[in-house]
Amino acid sequence: MAKKRNHYIPQFLLRRFANDEGGSRIWQFRENAKPVAIGTRDAAVSRYFYGDPSLEIEDDLQALESGQATLLEEVAGGADLESRCGLLTELVWSLATRTQAFRGHFAEVTQRLLTGLQQVSPETMATAFTRGIENELETHIDDLLRDSGIPEEEIPAIRAHLINRLGGPEAARKEALRHMDDVLPVAPRLLSSLEAVAPQASMDGHIKLMAKQMAVRGKPPSGFEVSKWHVQTFDSNTIVLGDGVVVATSSGEFGALAKFASAFERVFVPISHRSVLVGDRTSDGLRDVDPEALNRASVSLSLNGFFGSRNTAAELALLEHLGSGDPMLSDDVIQEILEECWSSLNLPAPE
Repeated sequence: MAKKRNHYIPQFLLRRFANDEGGSRIWQFRENAKPVAIGTRDAAVSRYFYGDPSLEIEDDLQALESGQATLLEEVAGGADLESRCGLLTELVWSLATRTQAFRGHFAEVTQRLLTGLQQVSPETMATAFTRGIENELETHIDDLLRDSGIPEEEIPAIRAHLINRLGGPEAARKEALRHMDDVLPVAPRLLSSLEAVAPQASMDGHIKLMAKQMAVRGKPPSGFEVSKWHVQTFDSNTIVLGDGVVVATSSGEFGALAKFASAFERVFVPISHRSVLVGDRTSDGLRDVDPEALNRASVSLSLNGFFGSRNTAAELALLEHLGSGDPMLSDDVIQEILEECWSSLNLPAPE
């Protein structure tokens, strides 16, 4: 039965950070709030997080989690990791993409991109629209038809019919350009209004992504591959669990897995308060993990808080890093994207 209360971090992982023998309670740390010990059933949960219950994403995740929980128990017990390489890769991808932090980071990047586009001058935007219509009108028509729910196999015929009704490709372009003067004055207002709906759009996009993932049983895309895994264990309850779960590095820099895409070098998944699962794409896959650096990175990529097995000064000190990291794209990278968009049109980059 589909559920209304959806866990964006699975309970089998939360229980491994519990502060009691039964694995049922965990410390929750949030900004401007006292740490509180709560049941894992009530941790990392949000109502309708995976959309309408009829989509059954939560049910599909629960079916997937049964195998993941067993896998994690085997890994923690010292099982051979090489023979489980593919399963571990699937586990990490699933944990990285299902979280509230992943959704929130995407919404933040979308809003920053929209803000950047609002700085573009009307003249530059007019030139960009003109070239887009001249060079890619058919692609734009296909996208509109696709967004309208037209079956993919019917799109070519409908597009050809529309263009022919307008007198052919050249006439269709002229007709589209004729209406551009009506569109451009409202473009800034449209971009501003899009900022307001970005969170809802991000939620809808994330739900669609999860539905697609469940359709392929959580399989990661071909670009996400890790060939070496190991578990590093610590003597005390050192490790915390951020609400983004997975942390990655590239050139020694910590960040979200989505930030580095296929360029990541290592991935880190806290799997208990004393151990971290490490995936490495380089030849020296047994380098030690710095637990303090990893904890700071995990917390800096968390949006709403983090979890731990204890409530000490060390955990409280981590709160100052909450949400301070660049989740996916820094402002510099966003500026580069905007500049590339305009340079491809031989236009001056927006400031």
